[in-house]
Amino acid sequence: MSSHQGHICSYGSNGGDCMVKQNGILIKRQDFFQDAPRKWPRGFAFRWHLSGTIQGFDHNTMISAIDRAFQKWTNATNLFTFQQAPNGGHNIEITVAGPQVNDPEFPPRGGGTYTLANGMMGPRSYDNLTGRVKFNNTYSGTPNWSVAAIHNVFVHEFGHVLGLGHVANAPSALMSPMIPNMRQEIGLTNFDMNKFNNFYAGYGNSPMYQQPTNQQPTQPQQPQQPQQRPQQPTNQYPQQPQQPQQRPQQGDRSICDNAHTECWRKRQAQGLAKVKRGNKHVIVKRQYNDPCRPEWEQCMREQGLIQKR
Repeated sequence: MSSHQGHICSYGSNGGDCMVKQNGILIKRQDFFQDAPRKWPRGFAFRWHLSGTIQGFDHNTMISAIDRAFQKWTNATNLFTFQQAPNGGHNIEITVAGPQVNDPEFPPRGGGTYTLANGMMGPRSYDNLTGRVKFNNTYSGTPNWSVAAIHNVFVHEFGHVLGLGHVANAPSALMSPMIPNMRQEIGLTNFDMNKFNNFYAGYGNSPMYQQPTNQQPTQPQQPQQPQQRPQQPTNQYPQQPQQPQQRPQQGDRSICDNAHTECWRKRQAQGLAKVKRGNKHVIVKRQYNDPCRPEWEQCMREQGLIQKR
């Protein structure tokens, strides 16, 4: 893991797991139905590169399985394009943790279950539009890889890269915590596409979605009030200002969520929140109610996502 904070979802033979890590340290377990805090820009060109292979499969076989997986997403959405970049210049890194590697991202699970792969949820940041998927070919991985399994697991993991959490209560969905079929290649279902369309709703017809920055949005300037109260017509009630006919279009929640994350990290650096490490987990404890909550709520009101007071 690099030094940035990462939202990671893994897929295992007995279900998935999602978490938030920073500097390789577990910060918190995440509801694995929760979507990523960031979206990719509309029209983004994904350029992918594979390094390494799963034991028993050659490079071309894996490239072909992954290319068919990208074709599934190409057929499902016109928001993005996908292209292999074998000679560099890629923004999606696909790697394989090899048999001789003791990878901390793939600890043994026990009970005959395995972690097959993981994928970073959404772009690393709005200033670093990159992502990654990693297959597990270590001793803790499954001994029963197949071309269909490589394909299906990658379609699922790249759904996480696009920012999607798992689909709830839909066992047939590819984005279900349990992939329904590993013996043959399967496609995206209506459940998967509803998840995708809900997450990327609001892009409209603009040619490029303008990504928000990680800064807290500034307070919009209020119109100046007249210094003198205008003279009211006699024998008439003052005319009320006309209310807008339509509710303004809602903004992007990720602006507020990213600003809240930055605020929380600053508070943590100032010692206003402590990280206490236990034997098995690292638990974030807040000494009092979230100090960044008021700014987050104000931002959500400015974005039109919650009602103003």
